[in-house]
Amino acid sequence: MADEKETVEVTAEQQFDAYAIIASDKYRRYRDLLTCLLNEDEMYTESDIDKILNQALNTPVKG
Repeated sequence: MADEKETVEVTAEQQFDAYAIIASDKYRRYRDLLTCLLNEDEMYTESDIDKILNQALNTPVKG
């Protein structure tokens, strides 16, 4: 029998800096929030940004 090898595809997501993210049309609604949450010196993927936004939007507001 022939050996079956699994092939794993690695797709690298494109990374963006905070300025590009804040300037994008996709995240226009969240500009103010992202300005506070993102670090200027770091690079982020879209999945990173979505995780950050989900965490921030699902955190209860303390009053």
